[in-house]
Amino acid sequence: MVRKLKFQGTLYGGILLLFAADRIFKNFFIKNPAIKRVFLFLSFSLTKNDGIAFGMPVDKFMLNILVVIFILGLMMLFLNIMNISRYVHIEKIGKEYLRIIIFLILIAAINNFVDRILYGAVIDYIELPHFVSLNIADIMITAGFLAISFIYLFEKVEKR
Repeated sequence: MVRKLKFQGTLYGGILLLFAADRIFKNFFIKNPAIKRVFLFLSFSLTKNDGIAFGMPVDKFMLNILVVIFILGLMMLFLNIMNISRYVHIEKIGKEYLRIIIFLILIAAINNFVDRILYGAVIDYIELPHFVSLNIADIMITAGFLAISFIYLFEKVEKR
C-alpha cells in the first residue's frame, strides 16, 4: 500500500514537473523569439497559436468560453472521480490511476489557458516540420486522452 502511494505521488509530482518545464520553455522562447534550433525531424522556435487544435481558426470570445467550460468539466470530473465506481467498474487500472490521467489533462489544459490569458494565444515551441507546432502541455493532453481511450478499449469496463 505504501509503495503504491509513493508511486502515485511520484506520478503527480512528475505531472507538476512537466507543467513547470513547459512554463520554463514558454518563457524562454518568449524572451528569445529569434532562437531556432533545427534537428532532422524536429525544430524548436516560438509559435503563437491563437486557434484551437492544430491552429484551426475560431472566434476568440467563443474559444475562451469553450476552454473555460472544458476546464470546469475536467475539474468536476477530477473532484468526483472517486464516485465513478457507482457507475463504472474498472478492473485493472483502478480509480486512482484514472484520477491521475484526468489530473494530467487538467493541469495541461490550465497551462495552455494561462497562455491565452497572458498572451492571447497558446505558446508553442516544438515544431514537427510540415505538420504541427505544439508544446509539452499539448503532449500531456494527447497522452491523457490516449490513455483513457486505451483503458476503455482494452480494459474490462462495465456500467453498473
